[in-house]
Amino acid sequence: MKELSDVPSYLWYHGCGPTAGGMILGYWDGHGFDRLIDGANDWNTNRAAIEDMIASPGHIRDFVPTPDREATAGDPYHADDCVADFVRCSRDPVGYGDSYDNIQWEGMVAYAAFRGYGGGTGAWAPTFGVLWNPLVVEIDAGRPVELYVDASGDGQPDHFVTAIGYDDTPGAPKYACHNTHSHTVQWYDFVPTAPGQPYGVRSGCVFELFHNGDANRDGQVGLTDLAALAFHWGVLEQATWEMGDFDADGAVGLSDLSDLAFNWQVSVTGSGAVPAPTVLAMLCVPAAAAFCRRTRRRAS
Repeated sequence: MKELSDVPSYLWYHGCGPTAGGMILGYWDGHGFDRLIDGANDWNTNRAAIEDMIASPGHIRDFVPTPDREATAGDPYHADDCVADFVRCSRDPVGYGDSYDNIQWEGMVAYAAFRGYGGGTGAWAPTFGVLWNPLVVEIDAGRPVELYVDASGDGQPDHFVTAIGYDDTPGAPKYACHNTHSHTVQWYDFVPTAPGQPYGVRSGCVFELFHNGDANRDGQVGLTDLAALAFHWGVLEQATWEMGDFDADGAVGLSDLSDLAFNWQVSVTGSGAVPAPTVLAMLCVPAAAAFCRRTRRRAS
């Protein structure tokens, strides 16, 4: 049994997907990546900035409520600038507050890159049957997980939550989460979705963030990463993170070396106990996906 105590709790704001993902990003903001949120990651002291991180004024203007407003050449949609944008929340053809479960981790990676952190990675666990081991591995490593659940208990998944703990009692596994409706930690049975089973689990995703300069994603920036950058120095196109392209411009050069130097010998607290590729190998990612139906429940 384990429960993480340092994952911030946020209340539903224009979509359960961006709110749940926002809590995960808020966790990383408090673990060495403090540009993810303008100011503190605490809801009670910095709520306005956190709400803007989840769903910006531009997102609200363009996509709230359904249907999306009509964009014109003179008044186009705003540039993506919040978690709700990057997880494609509320955008046609899905309704207000909805987002697809298979792109939640991709949205978190994209938002982190937008805020200057190119080292995000993750994966989608498409079915309940492959989720327990990744959940345990991630929580043991100190990282929260996003789960797609059936909050209403009608047998159909309809909500995203941020899992922060597990209880592995034989025959009665449970998960702990922030459910976006309350700041109180909630515990639910870790069971598949079924009629009459509130908060049964359908799918989920893992997400991890690494500092620019950490080419091999081991949680530290050091000589191995410098060697990778040096070996690929001067590559001008199609360079990858592992080659030293930390600013994602396709080349390895001075800006990447600057990133590495800035983060030299940094170590990500709570990260790296189990490298992300170990978790990713547990998960297959088929193309099909369900989407999260709108939830109207709002906690205060």
